[in-house]
Amino acid sequence: LQTPLPIGQNLEIALIFNTLLRFFFVWSGLKLAMALPGTDRWKQWRYWGYAVLMALWLQMNMMDVLMAATTGHFLLLALSTHRNVWLAPAAGLVVLGLLVKTIIGMPAAMMYGVTCWLTMGGNIWIGRSRGRPQGSPLRLSMRLFMRDWKNLSIWLAVPVVVFVTIWLLLFRSFEGFGEMLLGTLYLTAGNSAAVCHYPPNNWWLLGGFWLLFLLWPVLVKETRLVWWVLLLPVFAFWKYGISREDIWHIQTSWRFFGWVFGVLLLHLDRFKWQPYVIALAAWGCFYGNLKNSESGSPYELRGWGLPHFWAWTAHFSEKKQAAAASAAEKIKTAVLPDSIRTIIGNRTIDIFPWHYAYAAANQFNVQPRHIPQSYAAYHPWLDGQDAAFFSDVESPDFILFHLKPYGEGGQFMGLDDRYLLNDAPETLLQILDRYKVRARHPKYILLEKTDAHFLGERKSIDFTPNWPQ
Repeated sequence: LQTPLPIGQNLEIALIFNTLLRFFFVWSGLKLAMALPGTDRWKQWRYWGYAVLMALWLQMNMMDVLMAATTGHFLLLALSTHRNVWLAPAAGLVVLGLLVKTIIGMPAAMMYGVTCWLTMGGNIWIGRSRGRPQGSPLRLSMRLFMRDWKNLSIWLAVPVVVFVTIWLLLFRSFEGFGEMLLGTLYLTAGNSAAVCHYPPNNWWLLGGFWLLFLLWPVLVKETRLVWWVLLLPVFAFWKYGISREDIWHIQTSWRFFGWVFGVLLLHLDRFKWQPYVIALAAWGCFYGNLKNSESGSPYELRGWGLPHFWAWTAHFSEKKQAAAASAAEKIKTAVLPDSIRTIIGNRTIDIFPWHYAYAAANQFNVQPRHIPQSYAAYHPWLDGQDAAFFSDVESPDFILFHLKPYGEGGQFMGLDDRYLLNDAPETLLQILDRYKVRARHPKYILLEKTDAHFLGERKSIDFTPNWPQ
């Protein structure tokens, strides 16, 4: 949906989905701007100001940020209008986000859970000084829970029921459901230590961002409840960007933070210049560190918007043909010699460690493992899933083990030039045990499955090194 390949109906589905998503992002944002309290004059300024910001965000953002932001709009509508019906579209977006990508689904789910907790049974007026419950967030939350725990339980259960229903419609059984949830947990939890580039950050700037954001509910008290709704998503997008910290991931975090500060400013009940200064300073601090990320570069506004939309709708056939031609041209380097393709034929094959362009370029009969990129199997459970896959009788007949050229730091280099033998060690042992070399090339090794076992029985030996003091 976000970066579709020109295969089948992918582009048509993505175009329709993103058009609807952008419409609901704008519609829900304008609806929220009109629902918030304030003088007529201030409401008009705020409405058109937020419309301009949304036009900018439509230019800057793709599906990941827009889905989370649209979910936030619906949830904040539920808070500001005291109508729980707005939780329904938010619940749908939460489920869709979880099915598409963790960084979309998790922040949306966090906002949904906090909003449900805050809206059940209380008169919460965002941006008003009168009628708002007093006390700490914990005490307020406990009081609301005791008042309306049944309603709260129902709304918290809605996305769970929708998620399970979609799963059953797709797969007709619960087989693999638990493994999917557990795998998602391990993929999310282990990402920080596994894929970070560890660039030399400017922690004064990043510290300034966090200091200003954490001081926001103290300095801008009328938006305190909105800040609580956004706190966990801000941390989730922070983790998403800092865990990887290449320019693409960290810019996604920065773009989401832009929406966060924009929607916080939207909830001011009158104009005050201080919150705008705080928001620009915090957002600017985070932007100042972008240049330190991997492949860091200044942000460039991309060609999204109405002209781009018109080009893809009025001339869709030409755009699709051009995309298909471009994709075919780019994967030509992955086309294998006829001798190798003859050996493989229509038998099953998997690609290791991650470059599945070989499968598309050669029209292979692919039988992929559970975690199709080896670097992502960074937890023993994930590694074990792929190891069990290659030890099974239904494992693929061949493995195309692609290598880096000799002159690029060594052949056993994976994604981000990681030392490949450190990725998925149990999986690699199973491959060495069950597969033999069928063909060699400087860029790849073709492995074929056999009935033999090439590795002996493994034994663990207790050993304590006696390092010199």
